[in-house]
Amino acid sequence: MQNQVIPYFQPIFSLDNQMIWGYEVLGRIQNSDGTYSSLGSFFSDISIDETLRKRVDERVRKMAFIQFREYHEDCHLFINVDPNWIGDGANNVSLESLLDSQVAPEKIILEINESDFEGNVEGLSRSLAPFRELGCKIAVDDVGKGFSGLDRVACLKPDFIKVDLHLIQKSTQSRSYRSVLSALSILSQKLGAALIYEGIEEPDQFANAWRNGGQFYQGYLLAKPQANFTTREHCQTLLQQQIDHLVKQEFTFWDHHFHYEWKLNQRMEDCIARIVPLPDLDEYTQQFIQRVDESVFRLYLCDPSGNQHSSNYIKNSDGLWSKKVEYKGMNWSFRPYFMHNILKMNSYSQGILSEPYKDREFDLMIQTFSCPVHHNMFLFLDIPASSAR
Repeated sequence: MQNQVIPYFQPIFSLDNQMIWGYEVLGRIQNSDGTYSSLGSFFSDISIDETLRKRVDERVRKMAFIQFREYHEDCHLFINVDPNWIGDGANNVSLESLLDSQVAPEKIILEINESDFEGNVEGLSRSLAPFRELGCKIAVDDVGKGFSGLDRVACLKPDFIKVDLHLIQKSTQSRSYRSVLSALSILSQKLGAALIYEGIEEPDQFANAWRNGGQFYQGYLLAKPQANFTTREHCQTLLQQQIDHLVKQEFTFWDHHFHYEWKLNQRMEDCIARIVPLPDLDEYTQQFIQRVDESVFRLYLCDPSGNQHSSNYIKNSDGLWSKKVEYKGMNWSFRPYFMHNILKMNSYSQGILSEPYKDREFDLMIQTFSCPVHHNMFLFLDIPASSAR
């Protein structure tokens, strides 16, 4: 069997220059008809003798190193490593085996899946330390699958976080898909790790990766695994076309966003000038109901510390308004960017329209327009996100 395996290489593209930055090594075995099949199921099948799996893994890795040494482009090599096989035992991935490869360590990225590790994650981190000192980088694979193990990922302090879009789509509901990507983007920023999105097969997946901080891209949309390396400029035109298309979409979105924000500010400026600042803040808030934009379905008043001083006023599907007194006295300062927006409104003396977000109470994508009014208060107006288009 070992004589029938070879490495395949799938390009990983960097978006900053739209060129190939590295290759992931993937094991393949030759079939009787001369075609090649993936060795993924072979390596994950624990019923197969571990020594055999290690030997096949070692052969694929050594062959990949030989080919990479002859490739004269400035690229990196991602080596899939079973975290349980890192060490000095027979056929394990060791410092000596990497040094013997004659590949510069700074060109090697060890790609591991922490969920496959059977021991303590702190122990895995210690096992990886000598490889880091040698110059190798660490990538953690399949982050976000089932949205588990993020504390373990953080413990490993990876240089790269790999997110398989196909796996996340299968393991999450469609509504939460983009929320998971957004959370993973924030995680990568906090850890100082570069995001690699893999499993990109459709333009929509590329777009989601781009909108969620992806620096590196991998998938059939760009290039399939192949037996040989290619020029770094491979697929550069397609990447540039994808970026240009997305940039135009974003410009259109923000142009509409800021225009709608301007319209709301103009309307509120007229409202505030016509409204009497009554001492009863519920009565004061009610004066805005007939003057605000017809798309508004909820409004309330807060002070600069996030304390709500009015009831919630909510419009139903028939256009009738109701009063929810139970919200009076709530505090919303914990919401992301609340204090940031308060200071921004004070600085510019105008309202701010938020980006779209999911409202749990109404199970609806909404935007919130907030603006300074009388009494050192801020009026918050909730609007369906579709209204800003």
